[in-house]
Amino acid sequence: MVYARHALRLADRKRAFLVVRARDQETKEEWNTRVNSSDATVIMFPWRSVVVRGDGSLRRVKRDWVIPPINVPENSRGQFPEELVRIRSDRDKNRLLRYSVTGPGADQPPTGIFIINPISGQLSVTKPLDREHISNFHLRAHAVDLNGNQIENPIDIVINDDPKTANGMLRYKIISQNPESPSSNMFTINNKTGGIITVAAGLDREKVPQYTLIIQATDMEGNPTYGLSNTATAIIRISDVNDNPPEFTADTFYGEVHENRVNVIVANLTVTDKDQPHTAAWRTPIDYEVNRSFMLTVLAENEVALARGIHLPRQSTATVSVRIADVNESPEFSPNPKAIKLEEGLPAGSLLTTFTAHDPDRYMQQNIRYSKLFDPANWLEIDPVNGRISTIAVLDRESHYVKNNLYNVTFMASDNGIPPASGTGTLQMYLLDINDNAPRVFPPEVEM
Repeated sequence: MVYARHALRLADRKRAFLVVRARDQETKEEWNTRVNSSDATVIMFPWRSVVVRGDGSLRRVKRDWVIPPINVPENSRGQFPEELVRIRSDRDKNRLLRYSVTGPGADQPPTGIFIINPISGQLSVTKPLDREHISNFHLRAHAVDLNGNQIENPIDIVINDDPKTANGMLRYKIISQNPESPSSNMFTINNKTGGIITVAAGLDREKVPQYTLIIQATDMEGNPTYGLSNTATAIIRISDVNDNPPEFTADTFYGEVHENRVNVIVANLTVTDKDQPHTAAWRTPIDYEVNRSFMLTVLAENEVALARGIHLPRQSTATVSVRIADVNESPEFSPNPKAIKLEEGLPAGSLLTTFTAHDPDRYMQQNIRYSKLFDPANWLEIDPVNGRISTIAVLDRESHYVKNNLYNVTFMASDNGIPPASGTGTLQMYLLDINDNAPRVFPPEVEM
């Protein structure tokens, strides 16, 4: 590779030639090539000089020259034919020469991709290249006189479909946002990675529970002129948080009750919550293990003032104690389902794992016993006291009860509460294959 160390001052000369020389100190051989400073895309047919006489005079002898590969961008959208390099011989000064190229892509299939001007030697490509179809081309350049006599030794030219292009470099952008509330720019996207982030405050699930974004991806580094684009839809659902307290539906509630009546409902107080219904932010179930009782304060007040001269308060308060009654809850397996991985072929009596449940009734002294609920191949048993699971038959991955190497068994845990409660858990077994099947010859018998 030849570089200029400083700016070249050619004055009025439009062209300048630089001869690059390599010399072998032992054999005294010298190799020379010429670089045209005005046209960096010219490939010269090479020559060398060899010392042949004692006086040091040189005689010109032909020699092959290795030409660096020419890289052509894939899917170029330039005007065709697109010029690549110029191939010429320095012998075209005193005679007329004709240039040609041969090889796949020129005169061999796929023909016509590369053409050369026979007079100027300008090599051009006629169509976009597809690297996934053909990644490189090997051509040979020839120079002959008008009678077809070879003037120069053919030189090899390698043309690579350059993979280091912007064809596969994507850029992303948001085309639209729906709804545009409370702002039309609630989100932005990393144009290189495609990561979507929020840029504006004001996300409120109670006002806008979902946004729809149209995302555009463009190759060629997002070039709007040459890049190819496609779009996709991103659905962004806003998850709920407990950001709304419960609210009474009215400031004052009125009730009516007949006199001399007891144990009747005077009024129903209704409350609303803007958070998502049926979530922890919307309702809180009463749990005996968390709170065994609640204390309420009730206020009673006269609608009109007391009679004149009565110096008593117009209102009275009372405390209501609500006691939570404990109920028997079902035992819970954890984790559920439980996944284990083991090899097939384990013999009967092999201990696999322990699968236990816990009783959420912390204040009830209860015992839990285990039983098998569903085992289609009848391979397992569970200890009713400690939950240890063992095999009672050989595990076979090739069994028709095994689907995609998985075998599921369901167990039940029951307490001795009044009334009793039970819960179920699933054991998922991933069976690894072993070499337990001999090859079979088919057909078993052949007549010859």
